[in-house]
Amino acid sequence: MSGRPNKRRRAGALALAAAATVALTGCVYHRYPEERVFFSCDRGDGVVVIFRGNTAHVVGAQGGPMVLERRARGTFAFESPTRSAHLRGTQLTLTIGRMVPIQCRERGRRIPPGWHE
Repeated sequence: MSGRPNKRRRAGALALAAAATVALTGCVYHRYPEERVFFSCDRGDGVVVIFRGNTAHVVGAQGGPMVLERRARGTFAFESPTRSAHLRGTQLTLTIGRMVPIQCRERGRRIPPGWHE
């Protein structure tokens, strides 16, 4: 009978560790509440993506400013019904309607002089 309390303690400790891991993973998405990343794109345009929580605000893209919701937790894919932004490392792919996707490369994590939201 002395084995049962130990099993219960271990199960409780494992459940607590699993809950803490899940809670911490949800907080790791961005280092700051708002993160701004500047990209230069293959069509000569500059794009600023402002990450806030589960949204990405894309400023400077063709078609005007976009507010996109994150598709799934843990991914870097943001979408609206007609637009999307997929981030892989330092590469950003923007899709606007039926246009050919725009390929962009990260240039920095602050907005250069002269750029505004």
